[in-house]
Amino acid sequence: MRGCIVLILLGLVTLIGPNPAWAEARPTLLTVWRVQPPTDSSTTERSVKDGEIVLKQSLLPMSLATLDQSVEISANGLSVEAGSQLVQALTQQGRAYCALDTVSRAKASLFVKPIKGLAICLLDSNEDGRFDSAFGMPGGTGLLMVEGTIPKSALSVDIPYTQRPVEEIKGDFFVALRYEQYFNIYGNRMFFLDYGGRGKTQSLTNFVKFNAKGPFPQSVDVYGARFTILNAEAEGVALRIDQPLLMKTFAVHSYTTTTFIPIRY
Repeated sequence: MRGCIVLILLGLVTLIGPNPAWAEARPTLLTVWRVQPPTDSSTTERSVKDGEIVLKQSLLPMSLATLDQSVEISANGLSVEAGSQLVQALTQQGRAYCALDTVSRAKASLFVKPIKGLAICLLDSNEDGRFDSAFGMPGGTGLLMVEGTIPKSALSVDIPYTQRPVEEIKGDFFVALRYEQYFNIYGNRMFFLDYGGRGKTQSLTNFVKFNAKGPFPQSVDVYGARFTILNAEAEGVALRIDQPLLMKTFAVHSYTTTTFIPIRY
């Protein structure tokens, strides 16, 4: 299947300041990651085929911490063990972190189906090095992505934590650009953005297109990266990466659309 009506469209935020405008409007959380430079040479010419990754760069959190004692939210069956790693989330109510490894003990029944992809987040409202509340938030899969309003029914806790260097994070978290060629009368081909980690990948459903009919060479800007398309043939394209993804911050927002968008299955 090459296309469908997509109801959830993900958008990319490439740069977020330390005090975004939404932080003053309502009590929310947003996890933000930093794009790292590519580890391999990014200027060599290469050929890529349908579905292949053109460019992949690591992601690191804004800040990393470890939980000094375990926490459990019995209302929804979520828990995090002592020593677990936490990544910082932007908030206007102090300092917030969300757990990379949240365990869900909720049992399925005829009427209840456990929600997957939940993460425990914790808030240190006065920034004294101890969390004073904990709550569950949708966190996605692969790359931890938390976005939403802090619930009023947060659990009161008194749990210390320790900040650690972000390079100590456990897991390969990344953002990547993927080439796809959906043949059509206009000669357009596409680059999609993938992100993920720990063996799970998600994709933005919006894409950047270019005309494979030429003329060549032609330059294409893809979420801040820049490619030069040298040639296009039936099986793929030859290109050069002139500029990798910029070392800015990365986050994903969700919103609803009924636009027809081609995606791979």
